[in-house]
Amino acid sequence: MDRKLYPRNWPEIRAAVIERAHSSCEICRVTDGTLATSRHTGRRYILYLHAAHLGDSPRDRRLSNLRALCPSCHMRMDRQAEAQTRKTSRRRGYRLTTTDRLIKAMGVAGLQIQETERGYAWQVDDLAGHATSAINAVADAIYHLRQHQGDQS
Repeated sequence: MDRKLYPRNWPEIRAAVIERAHSSCEICRVTDGTLATSRHTGRRYILYLHAAHLGDSPRDRRLSNLRALCPSCHMRMDRQAEAQTRKTSRRRGYRLTTTDRLIKAMGVAGLQIQETERGYAWQVDDLAGHATSAINAVADAIYHLRQHQGDQS
């Protein structure tokens, strides 16, 4: 917890969140101040509830954005949010793979697309151009091919 991100009255905000939840974790219902035993070390410790942010902004201290959670449930909630971020990254990676497949497929169809420092250069027969993305290169090439066909009619 980076204390600089939290307001000075955070202890009061935390207390209000825990009071609203009747001193129980809003997920597993364990009580604030419970004496617990560590599964890893076997040591006893006092379990304190957290005022956990539902979003990822500690500056959002609206009570509607906070839940009373035990450390385990708080960690689980944060890990679920991280898992969503990883899924988004995988989807982003999938799009990159899809872009590679698009370039390969267009090459088979006669449209050559090359990635450059400035974006994507394309060429089909004697027509050529440049675009900011692979999909824009395909669109530009189709547009110019249609214009070229119209000029020849």
